Amino acid sequence: MSESPGFPGAPDPSLPNAEGAWAQQAEANLGDRRLREEIDRGLTFGLEAAPTINDRTISTFVRGEKPHFAGERGTFLKCPFIEDVHEVDDA
Repeated sequence: MSESPGFPGAPDPSLPNAEGAWAQQAEANLGDRRLREEIDRGLTFGLEAAPTINDRTISTFVRGEKPHFAGERGTFLKCPFIEDVHEVDDA
């Protein structure tokens, strides 16, 4: 595996799961600016988590690219939606 900018070193092929461990360490070096923007966006649009959810950064619905298994991006059950729940009465 070749080196990537900002992620020096290559996984040691002699170690078990070396590539996964290397990727996990490299991911830890990534910034969280986009994550914070997505959290702020969800809160602005009224998509707060249910009161029983302790992690207040979790949105009501998945609106971003993660998790990738959540279905078609930009829809909920492949139906159109209003982005800002504050506008529901205007629909």
